[in-house]
Amino acid sequence: MTTLRQQLIQELVLRGMSERTQEAYIHQVYHLAKYYRQPPDELSEQQVRDYLFYLARERQLAVSSINQAVTVNCRFTALSGLRLSFRKSAMVLKSGASLPSSQITSTFR
Repeated sequence: MTTLRQQLIQELVLRGMSERTQEAYIHQVYHLAKYYRQPPDELSEQQVRDYLFYLARERQLAVSSINQAVTVNCRFTALSGLRLSFRKSAMVLKSGASLPSSQITSTFR
């Protein structure tokens, strides 16, 4: 297990997150790192944004899945010391709404 993963798990335990929530966080961060084939703490803000756009546009995930990825990646980047300038609230999608591609692009800018 990497030091970064251990730190993430430790932080989640200290925050009182359930076992299932910890698994979800690790899953999301793992797939982000796998997508770029590099450690997640070395990724730029733009790479995180591009990954979230990929989830929305290419993978066409449900709004709840994208929102989970947004939440996890925003929290992870904060825990790992990265300072991202995008606001989580600006990126969270409304459930039940299907966004046209032009709106998806503007949502992640």
